[in-house]
Amino acid sequence: MTSTNYRSLFISDLHMGTADCKAEYLLDLIESTQAEHIYLVGDVFDLWAMPLRMSWNANQSAVIKALLDKASAGTDVVYIPGNHDAALRRFCGSEFHGVRIERFAEHVMADGRRMKVTHGDEFDGNMRFNEPLKKFGDSAYSVLLGFNRACNKLRNRIGRHYWSLSGFIKSKLGHAQKYVNQYEEIVARSAGEEGYDGVICGHIHQAAIRTIDGIEYYNDGDWVEHCTCLLEEQDGSMVLMHWSEKQVELNRMPSRKAENVTYLRQVA
Repeated sequence: MTSTNYRSLFISDLHMGTADCKAEYLLDLIESTQAEHIYLVGDVFDLWAMPLRMSWNANQSAVIKALLDKASAGTDVVYIPGNHDAALRRFCGSEFHGVRIERFAEHVMADGRRMKVTHGDEFDGNMRFNEPLKKFGDSAYSVLLGFNRACNKLRNRIGRHYWSLSGFIKSKLGHAQKYVNQYEEIVARSAGEEGYDGVICGHIHQAAIRTIDGIEYYNDGDWVEHCTCLLEEQDGSMVLMHWSEKQVELNRMPSRKAENVTYLRQVA
């Protein structure tokens, strides 16, 4: 990690209110990172899960306080509700303690690139049109996350750093990866058709930095499986970070002026 002073921070899919939210790592990110802009790109709260089995702890409360403190200190904090906190979309256009709530946002990078910022669930055909499949997927995913929690409790006891079992399993499913690829292409194409240079989203819990047919696609990942975020450097370069016991740079997209940048340093 080259700096803790960034121009912009993009985080999504925190799923606060559930046992799977990695609030400890999230709090460390927010408290140790300075940014002019913070975008909360959806699914900050899991309003689907909370009525059934709410899980809240001191670290989650501290995350909320830290974000509000940033906003009161002058950081531009924008909250874009996702599908799991869609009930809050009725407040879009309003402001709460310095946090602006918007359905979508336009972010202009330091080098002038125009990015559409959206949670991304509007592009998910299964989520919008197939209610039985959505319910089955939610149930199966909850079981997978349960295994993920158990795995990492064991890893913690033996002194190993956080690792996403659920993410590993999904990466081995060919159908799942095919869906992700199609999703990324649809999202990028839509941003290009709207005249943007790129798009920044979340939703599918798979972080990525890609260029698709000349359109830059950024996904900031999630905080229930992978603990990833996107950070914009002061020159407009975009960095994908894994933020757990060790902050590891996964990928980097240079600004228009940057040269000699190394890509794809994967986590060991």
